[in-house]
Amino acid sequence: MVKRLRIKEFIIKNQTDIILLILLLCIGIKYMHNVELFLDIHLKDETLYLNNGVHLLRLGLPNSQWAPFYSIWYYFLSLIQADTINIYFLNLKVLTIALPIILCILLRIRGVSRPITYSIGFFSLVSSGNILVNPKVSHFAILVIIGSLISFSVIKKESIRWYIIILGALLASYVRPELFLAFILLSILVLYKIIKTHTLLKDIKVISFFVLSIIIIIMTLGIPLADGGRSLGAFSQHFSLNWVRWNHSKLNPWTDAHEIVNKNFGNINSLYEAIFSKPELFFKHILSNTSILYQEFQNLINYTVFTRDSYRFENTGFSILIFIIILSTIVNFYRSKKSILGTAKSNFYKNRYLFIISLIYIIPVIASALIIYPRQHYLLMLFFLLVIIIIPLTSVPIKKIKRNEILYTILIFVFGIPLFYLTPSCKKIYTFSTNQNNLETIKYLRSLNINSEVNLLEENGGYNAYLGPNYSYIQEGTKTINFNDYLLKYNINMIVYSGILESNRKFKSDSTWNYFLNNYEKFGFMREVIPNSGNELFLKKDLKTKKLDK
Repeated sequence: MVKRLRIKEFIIKNQTDIILLILLLCIGIKYMHNVELFLDIHLKDETLYLNNGVHLLRLGLPNSQWAPFYSIWYYFLSLIQADTINIYFLNLKVLTIALPIILCILLRIRGVSRPITYSIGFFSLVSSGNILVNPKVSHFAILVIIGSLISFSVIKKESIRWYIIILGALLASYVRPELFLAFILLSILVLYKIIKTHTLLKDIKVISFFVLSIIIIIMTLGIPLADGGRSLGAFSQHFSLNWVRWNHSKLNPWTDAHEIVNKNFGNINSLYEAIFSKPELFFKHILSNTSILYQEFQNLINYTVFTRDSYRFENTGFSILIFIIILSTIVNFYRSKKSILGTAKSNFYKNRYLFIISLIYIIPVIASALIIYPRQHYLLMLFFLLVIIIIPLTSVPIKKIKRNEILYTILIFVFGIPLFYLTPSCKKIYTFSTNQNNLETIKYLRSLNINSEVNLLEENGGYNAYLGPNYSYIQEGTKTINFNDYLLKYNINMIVYSGILESNRKFKSDSTWNYFLNNYEKFGFMREVIPNSGNELFLKKDLKTKKLDK
């Protein structure tokens, strides 16, 4: 009974915010409605995470550098949706909508005014930097970070709230490996606080339990900064991207990265070896990344769904957001009659730990953007962390008046309902082609209803994840011999012939591959055009025969 009364009191106390959050949720659902009808599936990393999650019980946890916590999230989504295509789009919808909502919850808890909070939430939802950023792994990392900050803000017991922060950083590092540095720095900060406040003996049992749980997680999942070669792979490709630009080379930075890095750094096996092998070249790469950091960050926020189709309105949405923040802050100061300097000092003191935690997270994010490349999924994390640092400073405490709550409710209907109807589908963001090449290829391969073992050669990056356990992915990078031997070695019986594979130097320069393209029937293959995909299919004839026999 007491619990019900508390819930009722909470709802009554926060009814305006609950209505606004529901409104933002409804706008998000409308915005993302039927996205699967025009948006393509992203292969490579995002599909790898999905595949690791869907087959988690069979494959086990992935390497600690390959986002095991994100794969666990995908596993839970697979309990809701059985079809992998549906899982992909469910994840896309949930993360795109949830991120602005959870940010609004944090800002309101920290005392930021409603006009500022929900303007930021709406801008974050419809900004091109939300839907266009791929892979979505950074969205999930931000959700984990903000979730831990919300818990930190509402939990009163000091030892528990700091444990949540450390645990949040550790779990986030199993989504984005570079965030393990934030976990280390936050652990040092908490250790310093324990020593300074002499709370070790007082909370020895609780602290021991927390430390033990952290150790168990690390022993189970590993150390993200130590395992695997993901960081070297990411550096190699993005260094190659810069190198190709510096030298106006015709090499492909993605498929020829190994050759380019070996040519410049020698046979290196880690990122640290690259630094010491050719420090001048490594720092040239960093300077090159620094020079484009601001422009890439601006590209993240310069368009919304309302302005994407006209370059003349570039940055209009962000400019309107800044105007609302400034105007709302001025009005709040005028209404409160409080000192600007005094309020700023009070806000800084009240949010000092929030600022410190966010700044600690920014360190590995900036480091990754400079050492690897300022890709937008790194910069998306930077954007949200800057919002968390800056926006709480605008908080102006104003006494809650019932009349004002009624006014807010009226304004929700006056402005919120029209905004719901005016917000278009996110399809408008995609002013470029919205061909579903990958999705059409997947659907076509599914329509073949092949149940026998398929060894699929392709370079697009993981069709097998959507096709069933009888499909095996043969990556083009495994080709180190002539195509005839390669075909026999891996028993390849299906090839998706795409523009990417067509331009691959390993294949183009191989006479046996070129012979196969012109004489595929001699190898027992047939050739088909995959409708609406821009791809072709080379298929072993006996695969279709086996299907007909069944």
